Amino acid sequence: MAETTDKKIVGYILLTEVKIDSGIKSVTSLSVAPLAVLPEFQNMGIGGMLIKEAHKRAALLGYGTAVLLVIKITIRDLVIVRQSIWE
Repeated sequence: MAETTDKKIVGYILLTEVKIDSGIKSVTSLSVAPLAVLPEFQNMGIGGMLIKEAHKRAALLGYGTAVLLVIKITIRDLVIVRQSIWE
């Protein structure tokens, strides 16, 4: 977690163990999700710092890789998806 000096949480990250299987080879890795930073604290390098710290801790636990899927989605996009599911 990332927090301000007055202990307000402004960002967080979670790594989950996943198995990547190609049919020929299987590799254990980590998936980065969720990763979030409050809007008013974005573009300050907090997300990058969270990723670096998470990777450092993962390496100490013996993990050599992590995967990150990036999707840009807005609240409006979520509303449209929700509406289409329930109609």
